[in-house]
Amino acid sequence: HKATGMAILALAGLRLAWRLSQTVPKLPEGMPRLMQWGAHASHFALYALMFLMPLTGWLMSAYAGLPVSFYGWFTIPNPVAPDDG
Repeated sequence: HKATGMAILALAGLRLAWRLSQTVPKLPEGMPRLMQWGAHASHFALYALMFLMPLTGWLMSAYAGLPVSFYGWFTIPNPVAPDDG
C-alpha cells in the first residue's frame, strides 16, 4: 500500500498545481463570517491531510530503513537516513 500512498501524494501535488492555476469561485453573498472561516479552514485541512498522510507513511518507512517500491517499477529514494535507535 506504500506505492498507492506515493501515487496519492503525486496526484495531490498535481491537484494543488491545478488549484493554484485556476480562479476560485466566490462564496455565496450574505454567508456569515464564521461559516466563511469554517469553509476556508476545512478546505485547508483537507489539502493538508492529502499531503501529510502519505508523507508521514513515507517518512516512517524511511526511518525504519524500508525501501518504498513503486509497484515494482522503481524504488523511491528515502528522504532521511534510517534511525538505528
